[in-house]
Amino acid sequence: MRSRCLAKKIVASVDRADDLQAFLRDLGRDHRKFGVLADHYGAVGASLLATFAHFSGDAWTPELEADWTGAYETIASVMIAGIPNSAMIGITT
Repeated sequence: MRSRCLAKKIVASVDRADDLQAFLRDLGRDHRKFGVLADHYGAVGASLLATFAHFSGDAWTPELEADWTGAYETIASVMIAGIPNSAMIGITT
């Protein structure tokens, strides 16, 4: 699933928390085929937020950064919960 489709799926499901959590857990589990470990989520989050900040320019505010950081950490935490226990290490953001 491409990232644009992923973002649409997450936004469209925000009012259906159970569906969204199940989707994100499955997504986390499925990422193991790419060799993704829990430790990788911190670096991905930092890169994602830096990209948002770069392309937002002056529109990027501390409030937006806090909101996006919280959203990413929530999404990452649920995805990490889907990783099989043998791959669990922990999120570092």
